[in-house]
Amino acid sequence: MDNFTLGGSKPTVINEINIITTVGPSYGLHLNISKCEALSDTSAADHPSFDGFEQKTTDLVVLLGAPLNIRSALTECLAARWADLARSSYQHTTPWFF
Repeated sequence: MDNFTLGGSKPTVINEINIITTVGPSYGLHLNISKCEALSDTSAADHPSFDGFEQKTTDLVVLLGAPLNIRSALTECLAARWADLARSSYQHTTPWFF
């Protein structure tokens, strides 16, 4: 396992991060802080456990390519899929085969 998502109240997530950082190394598991994100309604994950985490508000949350709300994240995902569709439907002037 190298990717996972923690969720819950702020105290719950802080406790889980502390468990992972203290017990995880004995199992060979280490948090790569440069890849961690802290998501909140206010983008104020103001606890030392979140130091180094990228701060994001919940309107930008995308998990495994899927937006988790109907605000900015959904708009951005739909725009990206629309661009993909437009590229895939482009009419080529040269044949695909010989």
